[in-house]
Amino acid sequence: MDKAGILDPQRMKPRLPERSNDEPSILCQMGVAAAEQALARAGRTAADVDAVIVACSNLQRPYPAIAIEVQQALGIAGFGFDMNPLHLRHAATAVLVERADLATSAHQFDIVSTKLLTQFSNNIRNNFGFLNRAAEEGIGAPDKLFVQEGRKVFREVCPMVAELIGQHLSENNLNVSDVKRFWLHQANLSMNHLIVKKLLGRDALVEEAPVILDTYANTSSAGSVIALHKHQDDLPKGALGVLSSFGAGYSIGSVILRKR
Repeated sequence: MDKAGILDPQRMKPRLPERSNDEPSILCQMGVAAAEQALARAGRTAADVDAVIVACSNLQRPYPAIAIEVQQALGIAGFGFDMNPLHLRHAATAVLVERADLATSAHQFDIVSTKLLTQFSNNIRNNFGFLNRAAEEGIGAPDKLFVQEGRKVFREVCPMVAELIGQHLSENNLNVSDVKRFWLHQANLSMNHLIVKKLLGRDALVEEAPVILDTYANTSSAGSVIALHKHQDDLPKGALGVLSSFGAGYSIGSVILRKR
């Protein structure tokens, strides 16, 4: 991948040389690298994995599934399938989920609970799709790329995320003060500050809501998992954390984790 084109005003995109069908795709290559790190940290091998799920906002192709390609590259039996959430930028992350009684890694969390919310909005949209070829008048139009009403997203999403996380904690008989760390969507620092302030009633300490934007920039949905990866080892056994990402749809996810 040649990233220089991103800074070229006449191009504004990287250069991705065409690959043959016998070569791994760009997304497969990124996914395999992330998966190998996750397996190593968990003390597992490909033989221990039963399923592969790959999530991208812009899949490189419709079929065969990228997940099946990753599965084949890693030598995993079982099955794989692709998902299509909002997941932008240049990062790839991997998380290994397994039964608690089978886990052997020194880096473990119990998944206490999960909660999801979706609400339709046009404020984040991309109209690119496989049917565009049949509507020639729209080919190349600006709406065939990512478009966003940033101020509207900020005003609408921040209270929704804070409310969802607060409800999620309450449903599990937990107080916001019980949470030692918030690993939030790393797209906008002001959004993160506002969300945590709404939850805590005060500005968050750096260690309470770690930021990776200064190192990795906007990695969108991958950012919360990068923050979890980089800022977890200091937590004591039993510490609670909330992992949350949000974006187009609107879609919001919250995962309550307890350090084992």
